[in-house]
Amino acid sequence: MSSEYKPFLLDEKRSENEESENWPAISDLKIQYVPVAPPDLPSSPYAGPPSDSVDQAWHNLLKDMNIRVTAEELEKSNQKSIALPEGGGYMAWIGAHHQLHCIASLVSIMT
Repeated sequence: MSSEYKPFLLDEKRSENEESENWPAISDLKIQYVPVAPPDLPSSPYAGPPSDSVDQAWHNLLKDMNIRVTAEELEKSNQKSIALPEGGGYMAWIGAHHQLHCIASLVSIMT
């Protein structure tokens, strides 16, 4: 694995079968590039004044943040983790979930 950091950019075209050294989960996804308009925040379940429904939307999005990976998958990502007692494997999470969790925390602090 290269120690040089190469971020995965949305506008960077990758083949469907290309494996990413820095983003091992990317190789398991079928990537489809779709142009999108800026989000319509008023209709987003994650935006708006504080409410139970906004809190529930964020909770539902992040509730399955932890995932189970094999020793081989963990080794490919050059990370360390804890072994899970039931069913084997190791605890991990997709980086985007961690970042979304931070955004959700900021939203709750600011509102």
